[in-house]
Parts: sequence; structure tokens; C-alpha cells
Amino acid sequence: MRNPLLIVIGSLSYPKGSAPTNRIHLYCRALQAVNVSSLIISLDAPFIGEQQFKYVGRFEGIPYCFSRRTYIRKENFFARNTERLLGFINALFIISKHKKQNKNIVVLFFSALPIDELMLFLYLKLSKIKIIKECNEAPDFIIKEKRLVRVHNFFLKNVKLKRYDGIIVISNFLWEYYSKLYAVKRMFQIPILVDLNRFKVSQDKVHDSNMVITYIGFIGGKKDGLDDLIESIAIVSRSFSKLTLNLVGSGYKGDLESFIEKVNGLNLSEIIHILGNKDSSEVPIILANSDFLILTRPDNNQAKAGFPTKLGEYLASKKPVIITKTGEVTNYLEDNRSAYLVEPGNINGIAEKILFAINDKQAEKIGLEGFRIAEQYFDYKLYSNVLFNVLKRVLNLTDS
Repeated sequence: MRNPLLIVIGSLSYPKGSAPTNRIHLYCRALQAVNVSSLIISLDAPFIGEQQFKYVGRFEGIPYCFSRRTYIRKENFFARNTERLLGFINALFIISKHKKQNKNIVVLFFSALPIDELMLFLYLKLSKIKIIKECNEAPDFIIKEKRLVRVHNFFLKNVKLKRYDGIIVISNFLWEYYSKLYAVKRMFQIPILVDLNRFKVSQDKVHDSNMVITYIGFIGGKKDGLDDLIESIAIVSRSFSKLTLNLVGSGYKGDLESFIEKVNGLNLSEIIHILGNKDSSEVPIILANSDFLILTRPDNNQAKAGFPTKLGEYLASKKPVIITKTGEVTNYLEDNRSAYLVEPGNINGIAEKILFAINDKQAEKIGLEGFRIAEQYFDYKLYSNVLFNVLKRVLNLTDS
């Protein structure tokens, strides 16, 4: 039996990107360990200038290409969309070429635009190529609590999910939700993944004497509860002034302006520092130079369904984590043992937990215990055979 080939395709930013980029990269790295090949095809041109890589190449042994033959976004609307169409056609030729060499192909849709996904579906079904889909976020109508949920579910069950030969979910919430709409035998659950070796950096801090707390993620919106975080920091700062909160990431211009206005209104401009986007190679060093890492997600459907990749990175850094009890968190972490857990939306409670952590002599031990949890459950190497079996089950292959 020839080993399967996984082709990941979508509007991807690869090899340089955020959490989705890291996840698909670790899928491919895990499969690489069991001699299963993969290819990442980006239909997008997400960058505005030259990068330190080519539009086709390998990253840590994983082959990738930008089907438009460029990763630089065109400014002209006509040129951009002409290039987009030609890139889509080129992607089909690439898949067809690999199909001639290996019949055991599985295509994973990842962050594909709806129109691209539909056109790809038609081609792949005609070519008898199996399709799997990552369903790692609650559907939009669940997150936004829209009306006519039954109508949305009917469409999801009888139209959209019918396209896929398998789906991957990241959390128990999503497993329970999709298992009511989709065949359980074709569902697979894979938690957050992390490359522990990436975080093997010096643990010697180089910052000043302030206690440094770090958040990494999107700066804006309601997803990660940043409003709760800065209001909690305002409370903490009244009794503990030698404090720095570093925010790593970016946001929409309007969100950032509103956020900065709130920070200034709370007189926190000397405490809260927005560091902006950082290259993935810089993140381990930033985490190592922190005393605590924090995530204060609110209690909503998005948080219940999600499982933030940043938590795996936080734990891998061996730094103690302060985090709200949302989603999968309490399935893996124990309060005051492997992390500092607090009720979501409780601003005073978050502030009290931060102060408790700052004064806790067991903080370093808790960080190490959190690392052991990452080592036990989230190391991508643990999922090599799991992912291999996903592909074999979708392809109906046996080991004989």
C-alpha cells in the first residue's frame, strides 16, 4: 500500500503566519514522522512586500507553494482577481499532477473562501479525491446567536457537511455539536498542538525589575476578553505598581484606537505596552522574558467551542499561566497546580488571582507542571499515528 498524501489548501499564510499556520504545519510535521508526505497550497497572496522565502519551497521539510506564483498582493482590483483565477486553475493542475502519481490523496480544506471551497469540491468529487475539513470554530450563527438556528443547522447538515469525507474538531463542545449533524465514525478530535522544541530558549530574563505579564493574540474585539484584562490590571496596579503588561499582536485600526483610548482613560499607559506583531521566532523569547502569561476569555459560545493555540505555547514556555475557565481549559488544567484558573467575566476575581500569582512562591513550580501537561497532551509528535489513521480511515485503507 502506498502511503497517503495530504494536500492542505486554502487562503493560507505560509510559512509565515499565526495560529492556523502553526497548526497545519504541525499536522504535516507529525505526518512526516511516519513517512507520510504533505503539500501546502495557498490560494492567496497575503503579503504586501517581499519576504525571506520564495513563493515555492520547503519549510522545515514541508513543501509549499503559492498557486498564484507570488505571495505579494496586487493593488489593482482587476490584476488581483485575474491573478486569483489563474492561481485557482494552477492549483487544480498541481492536484491533478499529484493524483497521477498517487491515488491515495486526501485534501484538507483550511480557511478556504466559500466560493473556492465550492469549486474545489466539484473538481475533487469528479476526480474521486477525498476531502476533510477542519471545523475548529463554532459556526457563525452559533457565535452570534442568530435566529432560525434549526434552518441554519438543516443547511449545515444537509448541504455543507455533505461535501466532506471527514471532519476534524478541536474541542468536546464541537464534538458534541457536530455529532448531532454528522456521522461520528467520520469525525476526529485533535486538541491544540505545539512544538515543544521551539520553546527551548534561555529562561534568564533580560527585562527590568518590573513583574512582566504577557498576552499574545488579537488586540480588539471580544474574543479574548481584553477589556476584562485591562480593567483587572487597573485594580492590580493600585496595590502593585511595579507591573508591566505586554500585549503582542495586532488589531483593526478602529479597535486599536478604542483600546488605546481606554488604556489612557484608566491611566495605564505606563504599564500596558502594545508590542505589535512579532515573528514566530521571537515569540519564545518574549514568553521566556515574562513572569506570567495571561488569557481572560469571556464565557460565550466562541470560547466554549474554541481551544486557543496560544495556551499550548504558553505552557510550553514553562511560565505560569493565568487563564479563565472556558472551553477545554478545566479538562486539562487544575487551579493552583498547573495554572491559575479564574471565573470568566469576573474582573475583581481576575485581579485577585493576578495578585495571588504575583505573591505565590509556588509560581515557578506551577509553570513547570503546566509544561508537563503540554508534554503529555499537546506535543504534536503524539499525533503522528493519529493523523495517519485519519487519512487511512477516510481513504478506507487497510494495512494489508
